[in-house]
Amino acid sequence: VFVAMPFSEDMEDVYIYGIRKSVQEVGLQCKRADEIEHGGPIVTEIVDYIKRCRIIIAEVSSHNPNVFYEVGWAHALQRETILIARDGIDLPFDIRHINTIVYRNIHQLEERLRARLSALLGKK
Repeated sequence: VFVAMPFSEDMEDVYIYGIRKSVQEVGLQCKRADEIEHGGPIVTEIVDYIKRCRIIIAEVSSHNPNVFYEVGWAHALQRETILIARDGIDLPFDIRHINTIVYRNIHQLEERLRARLSALLGKK
């Protein structure tokens, strides 16, 4: 699973406890761009991860342009994409129609994301 999200201190719990924990609980591994060891341009590495991964999870609450860029690549490459956003966020028109996991807290995110991942993997 490739995770597209802002790298900020206030998002660390979302990544560690909401996303990474859920991904690991369904038997998958995840990687965020800041965890990729690389010697070349990071965008090349990101696109390569998007091409190779099974699922992309994108945290879109902050309307981060880099995250939207990565979501665009994922959609262009027809990768399975899960969007997540904090409750109360007004999503941009171009992604508003996508079934987004909306969460109020980390526990709710973990539950909903684990359920979505399990459904995608054909697990109960």
